[in-house]
This record gives sequence, C-alpha cells and structure tokens, in this order.
Amino acid sequence: MNPILRIKQSLEKTDKILLAALLVCLALSLYGITVKYENPDQMAFQPLFLDGKLPFNPGWFDKPPFHTYFNYFLSVLPVSTLGKMFGFSVPTQELIETVWSRVLTKFMLLLSVGLLYHIVRKSYGIVAARVIALIAATSAGFIVYSHFLTVDIPVMFWMLVAFTFSHSILFEQKYSNYLLAGFFTGIAASTKYNGVAIGFSLVIAHLISLRIEAWKQIPWNQILFSKRLISGLIMVVDIASCDSLEG
Repeated sequence: MNPILRIKQSLEKTDKILLAALLVCLALSLYGITVKYENPDQMAFQPLFLDGKLPFNPGWFDKPPFHTYFNYFLSVLPVSTLGKMFGFSVPTQELIETVWSRVLTKFMLLLSVGLLYHIVRKSYGIVAARVIALIAATSAGFIVYSHFLTVDIPVMFWMLVAFTFSHSILFEQKYSNYLLAGFFTGIAASTKYNGVAIGFSLVIAHLISLRIEAWKQIPWNQILFSKRLISGLIMVVDIASCDSLEG
C-alpha cells in the first residue's frame, strides 16, 4: 500500500479533536523557535568529549546525561555531518542544531499529549480524553518549556511512556508490560533523577491487577516474589544506573 495512503487512512481514523489539539499545540510551540536563548538548566548541548576522559563521558553526574546523549545522536551529530558536507558556517550550524533540537522537544511534547489521550480514553472514555488532550496541548508551561532545551519535557515524555505500560498491566499482566514499564522508568530516571518516581506506578499497577478484595486474601507470594514485578524493577535499576558509570 502507498505510504501516503496509509497516513491518510490513519488520520481519518484518528479522533479529530485530538488532531486539532495537536495542531494547536504545534502552532503555539513554534513561535520563537529561533530565539537565541540558553536556559541555565539546559542539558541538550553539554560537552561529551573532554581531555583526559573517554568519549561520551561528561565527567559530571550532578544531573543525569541521557538527554545530552539523546540530543547528540539525533541533532548534533547529523547536523554537524551535514555541515561538513555542505560547508555550513559555524553560526548557521549552531542555529540549525538549536532549532532542530527544539523541534525534537516539541515532537516529544506532541507525543506526550497523545499518550495522555490514550491513557485517559482507555480508562475513562473519549470525552475525558478529549478534555485532557485540549488542556495539555494548550498548557502555557508545556509550551514555554518546549523552547528551553531542558529535560522537563523529555522526562515527562519518558514518564508517560513508562506509565502507559504500567497502565496496561491492569488489563494484561504480560512480561513485556512489566519489562517495558521498568525500561522506560529507567530512561526517565536517566533523563532526570526524580523521573524514577514513575516506577511506583509499576508496583501499584501490579497490586491492583491482583484484585485483592480483603486483607485476609492478600497473596503475599504474588506480591513479594512475582517474577514479572521483580524483572520490571531490575530493569529500572539496570537502565537508571547506566548513566552513572564513568569511563
């Protein structure tokens, strides 16, 4: 099937209110995309190549560097490669890197709105999902922070991805849901340390899925020794600890 036809069919199946919310969010967030402003907490362009240290070792871990790696491979490296091919001037290359990095952040914001819609619709229906999507898409805080190149929007996105899989545990107690919830919780923690808090949703979803109706019926073995839950929590620790390993 023609890719364009597939996209058209997908758009036709997508809720028009959600599409409108995403378009409004995109339009609002594009304003000021070329502004030359560096937030003091921005992590997108932290140095990764320091004298006396192995490549990709920032030499500091006061803040987790995952988003710095993420932005390097999806923005800095491809733009610098194109710059060498086409002879971009330094100011031009820096501007393109900044704009494209902001576009990536805005893309994560749009996906976050979509995830919120999906989660709420699954539990509370389409009306509630539409309201939440419209509120999130027009939130002044989200729009402003999509310019700053800080980790606020990225950590929200990774937390929502993790929560999506934790939420799925309520409906299907599959290993993949536990592992992916744990994996993306680790990614969230590697983006911003307090992102690890979303890991509570994995444990809570597991407890709710047991459908405990009375204290005397608490299945302690399924709580304390569940292979699925333990695997998910191990995944959190494994992924979150990766960014703390210095070269």
